[in-house]
Amino acid sequence: MSMQAESISHLGINHPLIIPNRISKGTGTCNPSILNYNNKLLLNIRMLNYTLFHSIGAKQWMDEGGKFPSRWGPLTYVHPEDDARLVTDNYFGIWEGNNTKFQKISMDLDTETIWEFAGLEDGRLVFWDDKLYITGVRRDTTENGQGRMELSQIVDIHNSPREISRVRIEHPTNPNAYCEKNWMPVRDLPFHYIMDANPTRLVKADPDTGDCELVYEGDKVEIPTSMRGSSQVLSHKGGFFTVVHDTNWWRFENRCAENKDAIYSHRFIQWDKDWNIQKISKQFSFMNGQIEFSCGMDKFKGSFYITFGFEDNSSHMLEVKCDVIDKWFDDNLEYSR
Repeated sequence: MSMQAESISHLGINHPLIIPNRISKGTGTCNPSILNYNNKLLLNIRMLNYTLFHSIGAKQWMDEGGKFPSRWGPLTYVHPEDDARLVTDNYFGIWEGNNTKFQKISMDLDTETIWEFAGLEDGRLVFWDDKLYITGVRRDTTENGQGRMELSQIVDIHNSPREISRVRIEHPTNPNAYCEKNWMPVRDLPFHYIMDANPTRLVKADPDTGDCELVYEGDKVEIPTSMRGSSQVLSHKGGFFTVVHDTNWWRFENRCAENKDAIYSHRFIQWDKDWNIQKISKQFSFMNGQIEFSCGMDKFKGSFYITFGFEDNSSHMLEVKCDVIDKWFDDNLEYSR
């Protein structure tokens, strides 16, 4: 059973997050984030300049040499405009049900892009030291696409949301690391991120310089898959709680690294107050999709609100009572300390 079906069976709700075509030009949205701020739900949606088509039964499209016509394998990126880059814009809104209005965040500090993935990707919203931030990965400032997490302060959210500061966060130990992404901001620890979930690596970034230090490293828990960051990390039950994802990659024979495919699944993790992993859930999907990705979770009026993208083409917010998630977690454990 999908998490959506489990939630709806307990009176949960899947809220589609829709940006009108007059704004979106009909291209895809995905990987929304959410933040409970002053008892209002703030949202960010990743807007794409393309629509992604995913070939079902992918191998039938290979030629006799086992190659796809596209370097992206079974994925096809359709651009309505003459721009073959993969461009991300971010749209901000304050949840008002069907009356929610989304506005593009003006990233006034952008420079000319020099790589094909452009814009701040998979932004998570977080409120630290009385300031609202969006934090995600950017890969367009280097010629080889070297990715780093960035932290941007956002203001004027009720009128015309815009960026007023930006810092690129360095790797805490390896300046030559290629792509750092999916760091999970810890809501109640300003400028701290879970850099890796297993083994747990907690880092602290300097919001002025981007310098970063490793402040905690835990022991690895033996489970059969890796776990990558997804939502923010919340305080819950005397410790910390989050959503992570597993990626089951498979590459096609005799192909370059880009020609690959994946199935995404998700898990919950609970740490104690000292960052020892207490339990890890079994894998789940949100809507039985192949490409699903969560960039947000928060608590509001007795429910968890979890935001996720579906097939890189639509955005959703799952509302489910906290006790339903807690019970499902306890009933579906992969690991318990």
